[in-house]
Amino acid sequence: MAKLRLTDTWLSAVTGPGDYSDTIESCLKVRVARTGAKTFSAVRKLGGKTVRVRIGAYPEIGLREARARAGEFREMRALAPTPAARAEKVADAVSASASNFFHDYVADMQARGVTSHGRVKGTLIDGKYALLPFLVARHGGMPRAGDVTIQDLQAWMAESYAR
Repeated sequence: MAKLRLTDTWLSAVTGPGDYSDTIESCLKVRVARTGAKTFSAVRKLGGKTVRVRIGAYPEIGLREARARAGEFREMRALAPTPAARAEKVADAVSASASNFFHDYVADMQARGVTSHGRVKGTLIDGKYALLPFLVARHGGMPRAGDVTIQDLQAWMAESYAR
């Protein structure tokens, strides 16, 4: 794994597959796939085990935000005693809830003057057959944005189509 000072210029230009470590934020890593896709993650030892947590894909997650999230993960002193609590705490360090994600998305649409933001809000958040209540029921609670899978979306669309 190569260590270097990650920059936006380098990230947008790199094409060679491999794992790269940031010299500014010690636990921040970026994995470049053969396809050219770049994914940020945070890696460190917790409880004697090496733990890798996915932060997100570049450029959807910027370098500054990735460093901040990796720093939060690095600051964690210990993992919670139970596996379920441990997974929840690690997820909190790097991901927002699906609800926050949807509300931010609608607020951004509204701020940009997109007139259909109300319809999108109804489809995602508070409509009769909205995605968010479907995800809450399917996951047994509010899921993290990163936990929503393509299978969840396909199931929601299949249910909507069946109606």
